[in-house]
Amino acid sequence: MPESWDIGSGTSTPAAQLAEWILTQPAIDGITLSGGEPMLQAAALIDLIDRVRLHADLGVMCYTGYTYDHLLKFGDAAQRDLLARLDILIDGPYIESRHADRLWRGSDNQRILCLTPRYVAIVAQRLEMDDRAAGMEMFANAAGAIGYVGVPSHPGFHDSFNRKLKEFGVVVCTKSREEVRL
Repeated sequence: MPESWDIGSGTSTPAAQLAEWILTQPAIDGITLSGGEPMLQAAALIDLIDRVRLHADLGVMCYTGYTYDHLLKFGDAAQRDLLARLDILIDGPYIESRHADRLWRGSDNQRILCLTPRYVAIVAQRLEMDDRAAGMEMFANAAGAIGYVGVPSHPGFHDSFNRKLKEFGVVVCTKSREEVRL
């Protein structure tokens, strides 16, 4: 989504610290790498995945605005090495004019690629049942901060959601769900 594309935003966290945090999360079976653009920090993500997998057999899913074929042909060594560590790749740029309510994808040009056998059966079953998004999850903390995760069912959701909330004097936080819970 465009609101996650600012390359200068976010917080820098050492891979070791992030891996340690991931390993303390209860009942997770995987990690999702998403926007900005994970392929722009491929070496750091390789470090993260390797650190986590030393202690836990977690799956890894990654969103990228690049296509798989582009990364194989034009990607650098770190980007190709990162691909080798991924179980699922959602490839292709989000295109607002092609917005779609698809499983794990925001526009209909994006693909779900199983790069290992780990999730092939699960993905096939989900797609066979219905190729629609699972929806969105809203969350809030005791201080009244709110946010959401997921793929909106229509383009422009982020801006229209924020405009509507501002009418009621509410501002959506830009922190992660975990930061909001603190």
